Amino acid sequence: PTTGLIEEDIAMAEYDNVRFKMVDVGGQQNERKKWIHHFENVSAVCYVISLSAYDEPLFEDETKNSMQDALELFRETVNGESHW
Repeated sequence: PTTGLIEEDIAMAEYDNVRFKMVDVGGQQNERKKWIHHFENVSAVCYVISLSAYDEPLFEDETKNSMQDALELFRETVNGESHW
């Protein structure tokens, strides 16, 4: 799992003035508070969930399924219910 933040700038040579910044944010519960600082002036979000987590327990709570937690966080985020 990702911990901390990993940033990557991407420039597209075929288009002038088109730049992307990809930010890989840690998905662990204690990392989520850091996300809000990266959502200013954002045009798009690509939310990725690990398929290999379908049978993995959540790092912080082994009674919860990691992929189910990620799906629930996605639902909360797109519905404006997330409080991270």
